[in-house]
Amino acid sequence: MGEVYHGLGIVLQDKGSLDEADEFLRKSLAIVQRAGDKDAEASSLHHLAKSAYGRGRFGDAEQLFRQAIILTEEANDRVGLASSYFELGVTRQRSQ
Repeated sequence: MGEVYHGLGIVLQDKGSLDEADEFLRKSLAIVQRAGDKDAEASSLHHLAKSAYGRGRFGDAEQLFRQAIILTEEANDRVGLASSYFELGVTRQRSQ
């Protein structure tokens, strides 16, 4: 079910419906945290960070990207790590 909520969140995020997207991403996050799925947790955090960035909440976005980075490092997910570092850099640049 976490994957379904995650997918819905991404689709809604892509459509610009950030409030609805966050609702599904938070549901996904809760499920994958209970299941101990660190990869999925990192992805949910990454997408919640993108929503925060889209709202101009750069401090929140940075914090969420940093949490995602920790988890992707632990999982040795190089692609996810590169993506989160890239987005973190964009966020920090934008916030200055």
